[in-house]
Amino acid sequence: IFKTTYGEDTAFIWYNRWRIFFMACGEMFGLKNGEEWGVSHYLFGK
Repeated sequence: IFKTTYGEDTAFIWYNRWRIFFMACGEMFGLKNGEEWGVSHYLFGK
């Protein structure tokens, strides 16, 4: 998937970037039993 999306030369770099991103999200949202961080979704209209 990474090779077709980002190219042969940078696929491994992007794999590691996404890996670090998901590890950071797991740590942040696990902080204080998930009570520290939150996510909200909003739909704005004109």
